[in-house]
Amino acid sequence: MGSWVTQHTCRSPKTTGLPFSGIRQSSFIILLLCASEKLLSYTLPISKNLQPSDLVILEALNNVNSIVFVFREIRTDVENEFKIIFNEANEIANALEITITMSRLTKNQTKRCNVPGEYEEEYYRRAIFITRLDSFINNVSKRFLEHKCVIKSFKCLLPTGNSPNQTEKSQYLKLLEFYKNYIPENGVNAEFNLWYQRFQCPNHSLPHNAIDG
Repeated sequence: MGSWVTQHTCRSPKTTGLPFSGIRQSSFIILLLCASEKLLSYTLPISKNLQPSDLVILEALNNVNSIVFVFREIRTDVENEFKIIFNEANEIANALEITITMSRLTKNQTKRCNVPGEYEEEYYRRAIFITRLDSFINNVSKRFLEHKCVIKSFKCLLPTGNSPNQTEKSQYLKLLEFYKNYIPENGVNAEFNLWYQRFQCPNHSLPHNAIDG
């Protein structure tokens, strides 16, 4: 970003493009720092872990749960966490020779965030950081943790070399209930038992994931 200052000072107001003007906005600088340093930096590792074909479901759930836990810890100490971001935003603004300012507040606003704030740090903490952080927590929890019980039940589809025990049968029934609108009613129980029977034979090595099976 330091090079942006030189590029900007070499241009006249008429030649300065809109994209360059946009990245000099206070909200853009703070949003970029919130996303890169406090949100996406935590979700990047888990996004990579969720891509391999040999993904271990329980391990992935534990990783997601850890991220949600960290986000909630940040949420409880949101003032101190955002203060670090805001100080860095001020450093960038100084390098760009601009000042961090808050948007004008009105009584009736429908086109942008209009949260109350007595000063810039408070306004952007409420308008950007808290809203994005809460959104991340809610979305990750909804996509993964709300279906934690169902996701764990997929473990029953990896035979152990023995007949299915009560836990595996119970997990299988949960999957049937969850996917009942997409699975034919007839033959699924027999197919489940035959699947386990197949891997009780010494000639078949146990699968470690769905692709191996």
